[in-house]
Amino acid sequence: MTDEYLNNNNDESELLPLALLLWSKKYFIGALVLAFVCIGVVLALSRTPIYMADALVQLETKNSGITLSEDIANLMSNESEAITEIEIIRSRMVIGRAIEATGYDIVSTPRALPVVGGLLSRLGIGRPGWSWLSAYGWSNESMAVSSLNVTPDLLGQEFVVKAGQEAGTYSVVLADGRSVSGAVGQAVSTPEGDLKLEIASLSAPAGVEFVVKKIAMLDAISSVRRSLKVSEKGRNSNLLHVSMQHSDKRIARKVVDEIVGSYVAQNIGRSSEEAENSLEFLRTQMPKVQQDLATAEAELNDYRLQHESINLDLESAAVLERIVALDTQISQLSLEETELSRLYTRDHPRYTALLNKRSKLLAEKNELASTVQSFPETQQEILRRTRNVEVNQQIYVQLLNKKQELNVLKASTVGSVRVIDEAMSHSQAVSPNKKMIVLLCAMLGLMLGCGIVLMRFFLLRNVDTPEDIAKIGLPVYATVPFSVSQEKQSPENYILSRDNPAELTVEALRSLRTSLHFGMLENGKGIVSVTGPSPALGKSFVSANLAYLAAESGSRVLLIDADMRRGTVGQIFDIEKASAGLSEFLAGAATLEEVVHPIALTTAQSMSEQAATAGTAVTTREPELEAVLEGIKLMDSPTQTGDAPGQSGGLMVMSRGKAPPNPSELLMQDKLPEFLKQMTDQYDLVVLDTPPVLAVTDAMIIGRYSDMNLMVVRHNQTAIHEVEEVAKTFKINKVDLSGVILNGYNHKESKYGQYSYSYGYQYNYESD
Repeated sequence: MTDEYLNNNNDESELLPLALLLWSKKYFIGALVLAFVCIGVVLALSRTPIYMADALVQLETKNSGITLSEDIANLMSNESEAITEIEIIRSRMVIGRAIEATGYDIVSTPRALPVVGGLLSRLGIGRPGWSWLSAYGWSNESMAVSSLNVTPDLLGQEFVVKAGQEAGTYSVVLADGRSVSGAVGQAVSTPEGDLKLEIASLSAPAGVEFVVKKIAMLDAISSVRRSLKVSEKGRNSNLLHVSMQHSDKRIARKVVDEIVGSYVAQNIGRSSEEAENSLEFLRTQMPKVQQDLATAEAELNDYRLQHESINLDLESAAVLERIVALDTQISQLSLEETELSRLYTRDHPRYTALLNKRSKLLAEKNELASTVQSFPETQQEILRRTRNVEVNQQIYVQLLNKKQELNVLKASTVGSVRVIDEAMSHSQAVSPNKKMIVLLCAMLGLMLGCGIVLMRFFLLRNVDTPEDIAKIGLPVYATVPFSVSQEKQSPENYILSRDNPAELTVEALRSLRTSLHFGMLENGKGIVSVTGPSPALGKSFVSANLAYLAAESGSRVLLIDADMRRGTVGQIFDIEKASAGLSEFLAGAATLEEVVHPIALTTAQSMSEQAATAGTAVTTREPELEAVLEGIKLMDSPTQTGDAPGQSGGLMVMSRGKAPPNPSELLMQDKLPEFLKQMTDQYDLVVLDTPPVLAVTDAMIIGRYSDMNLMVVRHNQTAIHEVEEVAKTFKINKVDLSGVILNGYNHKESKYGQYSYSYGYQYNYESD
C-alpha cells in the first residue's frame, strides 16, 4: 500500500511541473490556438459545400421452397442476399446508363479565381469592376450543356467557352488555339468535326469563361462509384439505401434517380426475360404451323373432291380422335423440349420426365397405327389427311393461346424490387463540417503549442531550477529573481539596489553579500571574480549591485570592469567613456588615482544629510533606527583613522578604459597580480567583472588570482551544456569554480511555475 502511494505521488510530482510549465506559456499557446482557429475558419469557408441525395429501395424476399429450422437458417444467412443487388447497382451497366441519361461525363464549371475564388463567392462579396477579373466566375454564373461529342483524342482535354457580348452567344476556344462561335440552343462544331457542342442555357456576364471537358466513360463511372454509397439498412432488412454526394445538389439528385430507375428497369427486364424468349420462339414457329395447317386442309379437300365425299364410320372417327389427341400432345412436348434444351441438360429430372412421357405417347400412337392398317385404303387415306388437319389446327390454336398468355405475363411483370423513397436532395450541405474543422484546427494548435513548449524544454535543456545546476556538481550561491523594473530601464545610470532597494531581486543580492561576508571569504575580505558562459546573462548587473550593496553595508569595495572588450560597468555608474581605465593602468599609461572613480552611495546617512541641508528634519518612530544612523555616521566620520580612499567605507569603480588590441596579453603581465594584492590591502572586497568564459580566455587568467570565482547563468536562457563546458574549462585550467548565481529567475517561465517561486520567495517582510 505504501509503495503504491509513493508511486502515485511520484507520478503526480512529475506531472505537476509539466502542467505548470504549460500554464506559464498560456499566452503563447493561446496565440497559437487562435491562429489555428483563424486558419480553420478560412479552410471551412473556402471548401466547396457537398450535398447528398438519397433514395430507398425494397427487395422482395426470395423463397427457396425449403423450410429450415431457425438455427440452420441463421447459420446459412451469414451473407445477406442484398450484397448481390448492391453490386448490381454499382455495376458499369447500371451506372453507365445513368451517366448517359444525365450527361454526368460532361464537366462544365466557371473559371474560378485561384486560391480565394471560392471563399470570396461564398462570403457574398460582389464582383469588382476590375477588367482583369472579367474572365473569372464569381457566384451566379451557370451554363447547361445539352450534348458534347468529341473524338477519342479530345477525351479529358479542357477547352474554354467564353460568354459573348450579346446575350446567348459564346465562343469556344480549344487547347490548340482553334475557336468557333455559336449561340444557345444551336449545335456548333469545328470544321474538322472533332468537336460538336450544344449549349441549352448560358447565364453569365460578357467575358466570363467556363472550363468544359468530356471525360471517358470508365473515368466517369469511377467518379460516380467514389461518391456513391449503397448499403443495407439493418441486417437482412432487404432495404437498400442509395446515396450520392456532389457539389451540385441537382446533379446528385438526377444521378441517384437515374441509377435507381436503371436498376429497377434491369430488374424488371430480367424477370420478363424468360417470357420474352418464349414469345420469340413462338413468333418463329407459328408461321410454319400455319403453313402446315393450310397445306393439310388443301390436301384433304382435294382428296374428297376426287373420291366424292366419304364420311368416316364411328370406329374410324374414334380412332381418328385418339390419334389427333396423341399427335397434339406429342407436338406440345416437342415444343417444351425445345425450350428445356436451352435451360437444362438431358440428365435434368424435368427433361427426363418429358422424354419418358413422349415415349409412352409414341408407343400408344404406334398401336393405333397398326389398327388403322386394317381399314380400307380409301378410309385410311381420309383418316390420315383428316388427322393432319386436326393436329395442325390444335397445335396452331395452342400456340395462339400460349402467345396471348406470354404477352399478358410480360405486361404484368413488376420485378422483385420497388422504390420506397424517390431520390431527393438535402438542402443542407453534409460537408464540410465547419464546426468540426474549426475544432480540429483549435486542437491542432493546442497540441502544437504544447508540443513546442515541451520539446523546447526537453531538447534545449536550459537551466530552469537550482537543481539543474546541482546535478552538475556546482553549488548555487544565490537565485536572483527577475526584475521587472530593471527590465524597463536602460542599463545606463540605473542601479537597482540604489533606485529600487525594496525589490526581491535586491533581497537576493543582499543574501549573497551576507554569504560572502560571513562564510565564503576569509574575514570578509578577498577578491571575487564574476563571469558567465556567454554574453547578456547579467554578470555586470550582479557585479555592480553586489559591489554597491557591500559598500552600502560599510565595507570598502573596489569594482573593476575586467572585460576590456565589451565591458559596461562604466556606463552603469555614469563614468565617461573617454576616462582611463584598467587597460590604460595595465599598459602603464595611467596611474591608479586616474583610473579609480568614487561612487556616491544613497544610504540612510546621506538621506539625513540631504534633509538637514534642505532645512527639514528626518523623524523616526523607532529609537533603534536613530542608533543605527548614529553608528553609520560615526563609522564614516573623518576623525576615523586611515582616511585613504575607501578606508572609511565606500565604493570605488575602475572602468575598462579603451579597448586594447591585446587584452589577454595585458592580463598575463606580472602587473595584474601585484595590483590585485595591493588592492586587497586597501579594500575589504574587490569585485571583478570578467568576460564570458566560452568566448575568451580572460576569465581563466583573472580566476587564478581570485579568492572566489562565481559564474552567472540566466534562467531559461543558459543551456545546461554551456554550464558543463564552463566547469570543464575551469577544471582543465586548474582554476577553482566556487559556485553559480542563477540570475533572472522568472516563475512564469519555470518548469515548476508559480509553485517553485512561492516556495522560495513567498515572504516579503517590509518595514512599517
